[in-house]
Amino acid sequence: MLLKMIRCDVAAERREAFATGQQAWSAVAERPGFLGQAGGWTERQACLASWWTDWAAYSGFRKELHDHLLARSGHGLACDRIEVSYWEAVPEEQVDRRGSSDVREAPGLLQVELLELAPGCLPEFREFLTWRWHSALAGSTGLHEARLCRHRKRPGRYLIWSLWAAGARPTSFAGLLQPGYRIPQRRLQLLRSHEAMRMPLETTWSVPQAEAGETSFLVPEES
Repeated sequence: MLLKMIRCDVAAERREAFATGQQAWSAVAERPGFLGQAGGWTERQACLASWWTDWAAYSGFRKELHDHLLARSGHGLACDRIEVSYWEAVPEEQVDRRGSSDVREAPGLLQVELLELAPGCLPEFREFLTWRWHSALAGSTGLHEARLCRHRKRPGRYLIWSLWAAGARPTSFAGLLQPGYRIPQRRLQLLRSHEAMRMPLETTWSVPQAEAGETSFLVPEES
């Protein structure tokens, strides 16, 4: 799967206009390959995560509909800066707890962590994922799901996307690695850089796919 991460610098006086314009993007739900979108406000930015089956599906949308929706939304005028990055989900690196009895509330919080590995640490990073990440998140109260993604073009850069219940205390991925990840006889500094964003979900920004199936992970399952 493909994740498109969008970060928009929006001045306080234009936040209402941005939020209103965001409704124009609901039309993306009908596009082939679209899986869902969600986002919210950090202290300084509007952040959105948009999921697609693959790059081909997103490229079709980009060519045929993207510019039209951008004009309708007015975001080109509301934003001082728009930063877009593209990430590919690592299929085997995900935690899905939506079927757990511990998850009783709809997701209300989105956490995104951006990581850059220190040179030469990929083998230890993979070991960390196997022995520490899955077990830590599997027992995290309020977690709906978490997915690890890698940058499409920049090796060593990863993104961790996770949805949480509104009252949860999200587990920090980097917090499991810092100040150093212990393996026998060694303490390693695996991260060169780390940035975390945590934001309440804006419900009017969420766009589920038109015909939700098992892959629609941005909408809570009905009980």
